[in-house]
Amino acid sequence: MKKRIEKCIKGGDYVKVHLTEPKGDYIKHVDGVILAQSSDLMLMSDSFDFHYDGLTIIRKRDISEIQLADNERFMKMILRAEGYMTEVKKRYKQLGVNIDSLEHALTQLQRMKLPVIVECKYGKLDLFQIGPVVKVTPKRVSIRHFNARGEYEAKPVITKLKDITTVQIDSPYANTFFRYVKTVD
Repeated sequence: MKKRIEKCIKGGDYVKVHLTEPKGDYIKHVDGVILAQSSDLMLMSDSFDFHYDGLTIIRKRDISEIQLADNERFMKMILRAEGYMTEVKKRYKQLGVNIDSLEHALTQLQRMKLPVIVECKYGKLDLFQIGPVVKVTPKRVSIRHFNARGEYEAKPVITKLKDITTVQIDSPYANTFFRYVKTVD
Protein backbone atom coordinates (compact mmCIF):
# COMPACT_ATOMS: atom_id res chain seq x y z
CA MET A 1 0.00 0.00 0.00
CA LYS A 2 2.83 2.41 0.88
CA LYS A 3 4.37 2.15 -2.60
CA ARG A 4 0.99 2.56 -4.31
CA ILE A 5 0.25 5.70 -2.31
CA GLU A 6 3.73 7.12 -2.96
CA LYS A 7 3.29 6.57 -6.70
CA CYS A 8 -0.03 8.46 -6.63
CA ILE A 9 1.56 11.32 -4.66
CA LYS A 10 4.45 11.64 -7.11
CA GLY A 11 2.10 11.50 -10.09
CA GLY A 12 -0.32 14.04 -8.64
CA ASP A 13 -3.01 11.53 -9.52
CA TYR A 14 -6.69 12.13 -8.96
CA VAL A 15 -8.02 8.95 -7.32
CA LYS A 16 -11.07 7.43 -5.71
CA VAL A 17 -10.17 5.85 -2.36
CA HIS A 18 -12.58 3.19 -1.11
CA LEU A 19 -12.79 2.56 2.63
CA THR A 20 -14.00 -0.64 4.30
CA GLU A 21 -14.21 -1.90 7.87
CA PRO A 22 -11.94 -4.71 9.05
CA LYS A 23 -14.92 -7.09 8.54
CA GLY A 24 -15.08 -5.95 4.90
CA ASP A 25 -18.21 -3.81 5.11
CA TYR A 26 -18.10 -0.79 2.81
CA ILE A 27 -17.84 2.57 4.63
CA LYS A 28 -17.50 5.28 1.97
CA HIS A 29 -15.19 6.66 -0.70
CA VAL A 30 -13.22 9.89 -1.02
CA ASP A 31 -12.31 11.49 -4.37
CA GLY A 32 -9.26 13.69 -4.68
CA VAL A 33 -5.48 13.91 -4.75
CA ILE A 34 -3.29 12.10 -2.22
CA LEU A 35 -0.89 14.60 -0.66
CA ALA A 36 0.97 12.77 2.12
CA GLN A 37 1.22 9.59 4.12
CA SER A 38 2.66 8.37 7.40
CA SER A 39 2.91 4.83 8.67
CA ASP A 40 -0.79 4.76 9.66
CA LEU A 41 -2.49 7.72 7.97
CA MET A 42 -2.99 9.29 4.59
CA LEU A 43 -3.92 12.90 3.78
CA MET A 44 -5.77 13.74 0.61
CA SER A 45 -7.73 16.57 -0.89
CA ASP A 46 -11.45 16.07 -1.13
CA SER A 47 -13.29 17.26 -4.20
CA PHE A 48 -16.94 17.83 -4.96
CA ASP A 49 -18.25 18.78 -8.40
CA PHE A 50 -14.85 20.02 -9.63
CA HIS A 51 -14.26 22.12 -6.50
CA TYR A 52 -11.91 21.88 -3.53
CA ASP A 53 -13.81 20.48 -0.53
CA GLY A 54 -11.07 20.44 2.09
CA LEU A 55 -8.50 17.88 3.16
CA THR A 56 -9.30 14.47 4.62
CA ILE A 57 -7.23 12.35 6.98
CA ILE A 58 -7.82 8.63 6.45
CA ARG A 59 -6.57 5.55 8.29
CA LYS A 60 -4.54 3.47 5.83
CA ARG A 61 -5.86 0.24 7.36
CA ASP A 62 -9.35 1.17 6.14
CA ILE A 63 -8.31 1.57 2.51
CA SER A 64 -9.56 -1.34 0.44
CA GLU A 65 -8.84 0.15 -2.99
CA ILE A 66 -7.20 3.15 -4.60
CA GLN A 67 -8.99 3.49 -7.90
CA LEU A 68 -7.08 5.09 -10.77
CA ALA A 69 -8.82 4.28 -14.03
CA ASP A 70 -9.79 6.22 -17.16
CA ASN A 71 -12.47 8.18 -15.29
CA GLU A 72 -9.95 9.42 -12.71
CA ARG A 73 -7.38 10.26 -15.41
CA PHE A 74 -10.01 12.31 -17.24
CA MET A 75 -10.93 14.11 -14.00
CA LYS A 76 -7.25 14.87 -13.40
CA MET A 77 -7.03 16.51 -16.82
CA ILE A 78 -10.12 18.65 -16.15
CA LEU A 79 -9.02 19.63 -12.66
CA ARG A 80 -5.56 20.62 -13.85
CA ALA A 81 -7.09 22.78 -16.57
CA GLU A 82 -9.45 24.38 -14.02
CA GLY A 83 -6.65 25.18 -11.55
CA TYR A 84 -7.79 22.71 -8.88
CA MET A 85 -4.37 21.07 -8.52
CA THR A 86 -2.70 24.43 -7.91
CA GLU A 87 -5.32 25.39 -5.31
CA VAL A 88 -4.94 22.04 -3.50
CA LYS A 89 -1.15 22.28 -3.28
CA LYS A 90 -1.37 25.89 -2.08
CA ARG A 91 -3.85 25.04 0.72
CA TYR A 92 -1.86 21.96 1.72
CA LYS A 93 1.29 24.05 2.15
CA GLN A 94 -0.59 26.81 4.00
CA LEU A 95 -2.15 24.39 6.47
CA GLY A 96 0.95 22.22 6.92
CA VAL A 97 -0.95 19.40 8.60
CA ASN A 98 1.27 16.86 10.34
CA ILE A 99 -0.15 13.34 10.05
CA ASP A 100 2.49 11.43 12.02
CA SER A 101 -0.41 10.38 14.25
CA LEU A 102 -4.08 11.23 14.60
CA GLU A 103 -3.37 12.68 18.04
CA HIS A 104 -0.69 15.04 16.64
CA ALA A 105 -2.88 16.11 13.72
CA LEU A 106 -5.84 16.89 15.99
CA THR A 107 -3.60 18.77 18.45
CA GLN A 108 -2.27 20.88 15.59
CA LEU A 109 -5.82 21.56 14.37
CA GLN A 110 -6.78 22.58 17.90
CA ARG A 111 -4.00 25.19 17.91
CA MET A 112 -5.12 26.42 14.48
CA LYS A 113 -8.70 26.82 15.76
CA LEU A 114 -10.09 25.31 12.56
CA PRO A 115 -13.42 23.51 12.53
CA VAL A 116 -13.20 19.83 11.69
CA ILE A 117 -15.66 17.20 10.55
CA VAL A 118 -15.10 13.91 12.33
CA GLU A 119 -16.89 10.83 11.06
CA CYS A 120 -17.11 7.53 12.90
CA LYS A 121 -18.47 4.81 10.63
CA TYR A 122 -17.33 1.53 12.18
CA GLY A 123 -19.91 -1.13 12.98
CA LYS A 124 -23.07 0.41 14.37
CA LEU A 125 -21.37 3.78 14.85
CA ASP A 126 -22.61 6.45 12.49
CA LEU A 127 -21.43 9.73 13.95
CA PHE A 128 -20.96 13.08 12.26
CA GLN A 129 -19.36 15.69 14.48
CA ILE A 130 -18.51 19.21 13.36
CA GLY A 131 -16.77 21.99 15.22
CA PRO A 132 -13.42 23.10 16.61
CA VAL A 133 -11.21 20.72 18.58
CA VAL A 134 -11.08 21.74 22.25
CA LYS A 135 -8.99 18.95 23.82
CA VAL A 136 -6.89 16.01 22.67
CA THR A 137 -5.52 13.15 24.78
CA PRO A 138 -3.72 10.02 23.59
CA LYS A 139 -7.07 8.20 23.44
CA ARG A 140 -9.78 10.84 22.93
CA VAL A 141 -10.70 14.09 21.25
CA SER A 142 -13.24 16.64 22.45
CA ILE A 143 -15.04 18.70 19.83
CA ARG A 144 -17.22 21.73 20.45
CA HIS A 145 -19.93 20.33 18.23
CA PHE A 146 -22.50 22.60 16.62
CA ASN A 147 -25.86 21.54 15.26
CA ALA A 148 -27.64 22.28 11.99
CA ARG A 149 -29.17 25.42 13.51
CA GLY A 150 -25.69 26.86 14.07
CA GLU A 151 -25.79 26.41 17.84
CA TYR A 152 -23.05 24.92 19.98
CA GLU A 153 -24.03 21.92 22.09
CA ALA A 154 -23.92 22.55 25.85
CA LYS A 155 -20.88 20.30 26.36
CA PRO A 156 -18.09 19.19 24.03
CA VAL A 157 -18.59 15.83 22.34
CA ILE A 158 -15.93 13.29 23.31
CA THR A 159 -14.87 10.65 20.81
CA LYS A 160 -12.36 7.82 21.10
CA LEU A 161 -9.56 8.23 18.55
CA LYS A 162 -9.82 4.52 17.66
CA ASP A 163 -13.45 5.08 16.55
CA ILE A 164 -12.63 7.85 14.06
CA THR A 165 -12.89 6.86 10.40
CA THR A 166 -12.05 10.24 8.79
CA VAL A 167 -11.23 13.80 9.79
CA GLN A 168 -12.00 16.51 7.26
CA ILE A 169 -10.45 19.96 7.60
CA ASP A 170 -10.71 23.19 5.66
CA SER A 171 -14.08 22.15 4.26
CA PRO A 172 -16.04 25.08 2.81
CA TYR A 173 -19.13 23.62 4.52
CA ALA A 174 -17.54 23.56 7.98
CA ASN A 175 -15.67 26.85 7.53
CA THR A 176 -18.79 28.72 6.41
CA PHE A 177 -21.03 27.26 9.10
CA PHE A 178 -18.35 28.01 11.73
CA ARG A 179 -18.44 31.75 10.96
CA TYR A 180 -22.14 31.88 11.97
CA VAL A 181 -22.23 29.55 14.98
CA LYS A 182 -23.47 30.97 18.26
CA THR A 183 -23.66 29.90 21.88
CA VAL A 184 -27.21 29.47 23.16
CA ASP A 185 -27.96 29.68 26.87
